[in-house]
Amino acid sequence: MKYIYEVARLNAIKAYKLVPENVIEEIQKGNISVLVSVLKEYKYRKIFSLSNPEEEIKDAKVFDSVVVGEIEDTINLVDSLLHKEDRWFTRWAKEYSFSSFLEYKTEEKNLGFVRRKVFDFYYKKFVELKSKLVLDIYRFIIDFENIKLFVVSSLFNTDVNKIGFLYGGKIQLNKFQEFFPSLDKLQKYLEFSEYSGIKIGFDIEPGIYYYENNILKHYLQQAKYYFFSIEPLICYFFEKLLEIRRLRHIYFYATK
Repeated sequence: MKYIYEVARLNAIKAYKLVPENVIEEIQKGNISVLVSVLKEYKYRKIFSLSNPEEEIKDAKVFDSVVVGEIEDTINLVDSLLHKEDRWFTRWAKEYSFSSFLEYKTEEKNLGFVRRKVFDFYYKKFVELKSKLVLDIYRFIIDFENIKLFVVSSLFNTDVNKIGFLYGGKIQLNKFQEFFPSLDKLQKYLEFSEYSGIKIGFDIEPGIYYYENNILKHYLQQAKYYFFSIEPLICYFFEKLLEIRRLRHIYFYATK
């Protein structure tokens, strides 16, 4: 009964803030005007600060500022609903979500160690929640962070001792170290794991991200069975993060 009122309030907010699955599917191949309409309908705050959103948002930096603003608002909302002793989660969420826009894209110096500090520090906190669903999501995220880190580090031909693989995933950390830098070895190992459907390669998008998003969606669907505990609040953050990932994909398709 710890979060009964907060979950009820969140469910009311989700009705007008969370973009439904059918809407996402309908705009998969839409144009910029359609995307802007969705951002307005579901109250992406920064879209209303643009004087000519259909034109201004064609600048990728402007679009990113809009979705980053939505992440900020989501984290602030979740923080306002969490009890004081659980607000460490939003500190982790802020560090994780914003770094996910920057990692794995440019320089070797970005490959892992800053992020490892974030994950290692909060791992015990996730365990202490005693929520199987939340811990499963966290460990799944660690696995895919390690898979992406493995792929990009292979591309850069990085020294394995300089890679900050993350502790706590379902895949043992030493497996990544053992297989590096062979994508084939990692692929064969994954074929006999719960991630057997993934196809890895140097092009992280769309293959790895597509598979990652589908698994995350599966986990998040389970949150609807929790009415009195913290799971729906934490899952809402991930629901919005997944929503934004998908809207970014639609944006880049529309601006090609």
